[in-house]
Amino acid sequence: MNYLNNFNVFMNAYGDDSNGGGDGGSNVLNLTNASIDASFDFVSSPFRFTDPPRYYKANDPYFYEVDNIPLKQIHENCLWLKDQIMGIDTDVTGIPLSKITDLQPFVTNSDRVLYVRPGKFTARINDAYSSSPQDLWASFSEDVATIDLARSPVYTTPSIVLSNPLFQALVSSEINQLLYNNGLFDHYQHHASLFVTDPPISSASVPGGPFTLTTVLDPTFLSVGSLSLSMLPKIKSAVWQQRSNTAFEAPYLPDLQQLSVDFCRRWKGVFRTSVVNSTDQLSIIIPPFEDYDYIDKNDTYDPQVRIDLVFMYSHPVDSPASHIVKDSGGGPQQITKPTLGVVKGAGAILTPKSFQGDIAYDIINNSDFIGTPPWDSQANNPDKYYDLQQQLSEFADLSIQSPLSDQLGTNNTPFGEGRDVGNNFPSPDDLLNLAPILADNATESNLTTLGQTVLPLCYVIVKRGSPVITVDDIIDIRPFLRTAELTYNERAGVGAANPPLSLANPATGKYELYNSLESMRDFIMKYVNTIAGDITGQLDNFAVVPKPQLTSTIHTVHIDGSNYVADSNGVGFKCPLYDAKNINCNLVENWPEAFAEYSTPSAISAPADGDVTVELIPGRYSLDLDISIWDTRQHDASKTFWIEMVDADTDEKLAPAPHEQRLDGERIGEPNVSSSGSDTVHGHLSYKTIVDIDHKRTVAFTVTTSSSTSNNFGLSGGVRLKREQNIDGSEATIR
Repeated sequence: MNYLNNFNVFMNAYGDDSNGGGDGGSNVLNLTNASIDASFDFVSSPFRFTDPPRYYKANDPYFYEVDNIPLKQIHENCLWLKDQIMGIDTDVTGIPLSKITDLQPFVTNSDRVLYVRPGKFTARINDAYSSSPQDLWASFSEDVATIDLARSPVYTTPSIVLSNPLFQALVSSEINQLLYNNGLFDHYQHHASLFVTDPPISSASVPGGPFTLTTVLDPTFLSVGSLSLSMLPKIKSAVWQQRSNTAFEAPYLPDLQQLSVDFCRRWKGVFRTSVVNSTDQLSIIIPPFEDYDYIDKNDTYDPQVRIDLVFMYSHPVDSPASHIVKDSGGGPQQITKPTLGVVKGAGAILTPKSFQGDIAYDIINNSDFIGTPPWDSQANNPDKYYDLQQQLSEFADLSIQSPLSDQLGTNNTPFGEGRDVGNNFPSPDDLLNLAPILADNATESNLTTLGQTVLPLCYVIVKRGSPVITVDDIIDIRPFLRTAELTYNERAGVGAANPPLSLANPATGKYELYNSLESMRDFIMKYVNTIAGDITGQLDNFAVVPKPQLTSTIHTVHIDGSNYVADSNGVGFKCPLYDAKNINCNLVENWPEAFAEYSTPSAISAPADGDVTVELIPGRYSLDLDISIWDTRQHDASKTFWIEMVDADTDEKLAPAPHEQRLDGERIGEPNVSSSGSDTVHGHLSYKTIVDIDHKRTVAFTVTTSSSTSNNFGLSGGVRLKREQNIDGSEATIR
């Protein structure tokens, strides 16, 4: 006989009503509608089940053995039931989400108010904004995170300073404020890990390698010797130091294992998991359906429903206050208990904007603009853009776009099969969750330290023209059974990071990596350029570099002596140059910047045979002129001549003659030759000086006679120019 055929699993619970539960007096599991999937084939047992047990009869004697008969039967029944339960696999099924009353959403079917019952959940806590008074906990010291390529380690974090009030609270000498200690500030969070090279790369014995990269797993902070069981995290507690100084050397340099705890203290355990306890029944008004929630320029599609998301802001039990990303008169709103929020599934309207000047084309009211030449031209204008103007009521926290194209869905059931639903469902978690930025220089009052997490509770179907929210409009999505937020490979990748990731050793993104590489590149380029400049300076000061110079012969046949007489500017005969040779270490390809203002390819030009000019760049030059002159008339021996260097463009005398040389008579022909044809008078003059060329010039070398004559004169000699120095007196390497 199956004595348990009508067995019901039942626990005292809320009464069932149309609103989703009873009065919310206690949090218990209601199994009224549960069923037991079990086949009661009794298992063998040494005990016998007696139903009913023996009762006392009127004539039973008062004797203990008789009195114990019903007690023994009841005891045996209990043992028999125990064997049956132990031997049967019972599978309790059919507990609907509506019977779990923790944080259960419900409505009264009479207005637009949605209620949420009390309950608890575990949340990740992201808020670091004004996390705790600066003088109570930990703070970064005056030093900052630094990168020094000449130091090991290259990167150091700021030092952490623990305040005096914190130590007073730890030893209970001052008991005036909650610390909300949760254990994360006391114990290490990961194993110790340190990269080393063997032998050290800086070793002179291996300037080019090879070397091996290994991981040392022995703790380095305040530790000597190899790892032992007593030094493992969760056994060994973290160190409390007044100043965790990252400028110290081993073994006093805090490693990542200690810094992860110090940073956790600094930010009061941000990113931790904590319990959120909503002790009161909460409520929120669902905004009504509005026509302006949609950009409706089409007569075919007319939206009838909007899907809103109701969620709960997390406020942990181990914090006096939290901040959420919601404007409260110029600052973020502060909450001291969990509160509800709503995301409208429509109402974010695309709006034309401009950074400055005229706004972008109004494609909301004039969609024909799209695809036209002006529209295509606007794509190249970074000043024009579109953002979302959120149509929010006082009860809505956020809104999303709901384009009419989403009305193409043929399935009107919000959670129907497939995705062909035709409604916009706000993302349950990702839309609201926000992680703070904890930069080394961030403070609690910086808005970037603001973060939040929410618990999605339900979707609400908001219908056009409906003044109330009914129980059928609620889609309960409380995430009591949730998939992992990260895939296995993501969790494994973070878990296998070496050294382990923490606040002291956060993961690096592409931008941070490339910014670091860019900084490294710029530093190396700057360093190399500095070295190159030093080498150049050393070459200028010590290296033997050939200086620019020119040598050339001067020669003429006999020409009329009137050509040697000075013109109106006092300039005589410009000597033709032949067989010119120049040495130029200062070439334009070597010093392009210096030559840019000279418009010449070399410091001293090389004239072609017969040319009478030479181009010079600025500098201090040594000049060596050697000239001989002769004519065929002895009676012209009284004449004198001199040599000069002049500017060929302005006739300015750059190296005037210090003296004149007389044409001395000397007989050089055959003795029997008549004086009228064979006698010669000649003169010779050598001239050496220093000439300063203050700007680029074209110069010529001249010979001038004291008076005119009809005799013919000839010249022979040479010139040598050498650029000795720059104008500033430095060596003659162009600057």
